[in-house]
Amino acid sequence: MANYIYTGSWKSSPEKDDAGIQLYRQNPQNGTLDAVEKYMPELSAGYICISENGKYLYTVDEIKRHPDHMETEGSIWAFEIDRRDGTLKEINHISSYGVFPNYLAVSKDGRHLFAVNYGSEDVLIRTKRNHKGEIEIEHLYEESSMAAFSLREDGGLDQLEDLRKAEGIPSRFFEWFQSAPHPHCIGISPDDQMILVADRGCDKIIVCGYDRAERKYSDIHEYPVSRGIGPRNCIFHPNGNMVYVSGEVQPYVIAYQYDSKTRMMVEKQRCLTADEEEIYDGKEKSFFLCAHPSDIQIHPDGTMLYVLNRGPDTIACFEILKDGTLRCKGRIASKGVWPWSCTIDEQGNYMYIVHKNSNSVSIFRLDKEGIPVYTGFKTDLDNGVCIKSTALGPE
Repeated sequence: MANYIYTGSWKSSPEKDDAGIQLYRQNPQNGTLDAVEKYMPELSAGYICISENGKYLYTVDEIKRHPDHMETEGSIWAFEIDRRDGTLKEINHISSYGVFPNYLAVSKDGRHLFAVNYGSEDVLIRTKRNHKGEIEIEHLYEESSMAAFSLREDGGLDQLEDLRKAEGIPSRFFEWFQSAPHPHCIGISPDDQMILVADRGCDKIIVCGYDRAERKYSDIHEYPVSRGIGPRNCIFHPNGNMVYVSGEVQPYVIAYQYDSKTRMMVEKQRCLTADEEEIYDGKEKSFFLCAHPSDIQIHPDGTMLYVLNRGPDTIACFEILKDGTLRCKGRIASKGVWPWSCTIDEQGNYMYIVHKNSNSVSIFRLDKEGIPVYTGFKTDLDNGVCIKSTALGPE
């Protein structure tokens, strides 16, 4: 088996085809990456996911708004992975039925793909008469949503089955990110029974099931988090009883115990991922000079959890204890600027971190305790915002 790495990049402008998916092959001796092929440079591949069987890759086309470019409807693309060499073959693509799709998850049985449309941060201002007949100003934000798609036997995208609009009262702790509902990630429990969505705009976690007979989201529960956490990304522990959520507005990781059958979650712990002086206070401090976490990952053996901190540009490392709680093992420099996404190879030997603002992928070796040790190697990557790894070989 060989390890292959896929990265996704945003377009720098509507006119440039400088984005897409880049395929690399890992050198197992030192973890370095050899570029193999680039695909669809016209796509703003803001998020990539790979099916459980390793046969298919899906990406969003996360179109960004520009003053001279009106098109903003996103799309989702399906590719077949050649298991001999990791190369991709396009299958098909369809609309995401929303604006700025930014996260995908494939069901373990390969029958469905779930997505979230983040919605834009633009606002439409219009006037209306209230119940007293008085004119008042109304602020309207673009719709955000959870979408569910069926998948064909060949891995292709079939049709939209359900669309649930995101609703709720925005937190407005950090106005730019929290002025409207903004679902930022969607994940599926290891037993394929529970779907979790982090809504950064409303400071809440949505959990539900998916009724395959009725073809719709079902048994929906909502769990509020403290105002100003801004939940961004989530990850399920492979053992199947814990989920971890990284905040973005304030640098915390929250550990929940959950039951996928009842959709019940209980918060067990909350840990800082950065120093206290790097917390955004909602008033005096500049948000972009503070710590605001991006990605969250778990070591393949389930013993360590990692959170990337933009701002201080660090990797927060936590030991996962037997009861699922976390113990901080320190923070390591990420060796780049604005760490956006990371992945760990299947063997748990190497960690790869995409840095958006320094246009690079930093390569770390994981020592016997799971602590990242910088190898001194980097790979250039323009506008990178996503990275995924998989192990492939002849079946």
